[in-house]
Amino acid sequence: MPDTGLMQPMAERNTTQRSEMLDAFRDALAPLGGSQTLEDKLQALTSSQRDMLLSTAKMVRMAMAGRVATGDYSMG
Repeated sequence: MPDTGLMQPMAERNTTQRSEMLDAFRDALAPLGGSQTLEDKLQALTSSQRDMLLSTAKMVRMAMAGRVATGDYSMG
């Protein structure tokens, strides 16, 4: 399924309309430094940053597993 979200650049979207409002949102929300892939961003991390990210991801997974086990599917 193609990515057609708000942050998708206009050249890659299937539309011919440009919207100044959407362009302003993209400019405000887009990360500075271009369009690095996730793999590039992960490779740019230091070893300690990767360890911290992995640790955080494991804690999130564990917390979500606990919520699912108790039947709590809320987002809050």
